[in-house]
Amino acid sequence: MSPFKHLNNLTKPTFQCPYIDHTNSERILDRLDVALKVFTRCIILQPTFQEAFISRANIHMDYLTDENNQLAKCDYQRAIKLNPTNCLAYVSLGIFLQVERNFQLAWHQFTNAILINPCYQPAYEARAILNLQMGSKYPAFQDLTLALQISPTAELYNNRGVVNQMMNSLAAALHDYYKAIETDRTFALAYFNAGSLHLQGRFFKQALAYLNRAIMLDKQNECAYINRAITKVMLNDKEGAFEDFDRAIQLCPYYTHTFYNRGSFYLSLGMYEMAEKDFTS
Repeated sequence: MSPFKHLNNLTKPTFQCPYIDHTNSERILDRLDVALKVFTRCIILQPTFQEAFISRANIHMDYLTDENNQLAKCDYQRAIKLNPTNCLAYVSLGIFLQVERNFQLAWHQFTNAILINPCYQPAYEARAILNLQMGSKYPAFQDLTLALQISPTAELYNNRGVVNQMMNSLAAALHDYYKAIETDRTFALAYFNAGSLHLQGRFFKQALAYLNRAIMLDKQNECAYINRAITKVMLNDKEGAFEDFDRAIQLCPYYTHTFYNRGSFYLSLGMYEMAEKDFTS
């Protein structure tokens, strides 16, 4: 009997969300200091320059300190005071409040932007992410649908697919992943999510095709290697499965999910000592 009979150990579908890579902290801090001085200079020269306040607030946020966060909040509020119809300022303040876990206040900022401009797509996208964070899946689906009506993108189709999958609307999720791929043939995340969903449905050959493409486009996605390894297990490609598990561990040596799955595979092959090593890693 396969250790993956019920495929309970798949990695989850991935939601596209902006992030900042802080791996090189010293260099980033140097750049932030320079940027902060530039935007402060802009504000001194033109005290009504709303975009400069928003940009300086974003820089403050990137410092990841409580003191800078409060300075960011002041700058966002200053931009709104200068122009109460500035949708970007409301969305930026909403994201700040979301980071601070003031979810209701954040929701109101995103909604304010939508009331000012019902065609402002970033507000719908931001509110969808917030709704999802608060556990409100269907409102997130509604906001992503409205955002797609304004301007369809691969990221939005992918994100709505993830929400559909979370609501167990698997056919709709797969359709959204396909639409994301159709919109952007190089969008690796949609291939990964489509492949993983095929794997969950036990359509292993289709899963392999999509996961192959996902890895071709993004060779640093350890989750794609894990799910492809599981797919290869189900297709009886033992050597290929071990190669993918090993590659996933190389990319992320502290991800216990990979060791558990590889240990399960060792166990199914009667390689008990190797399985024990992975289970205790």
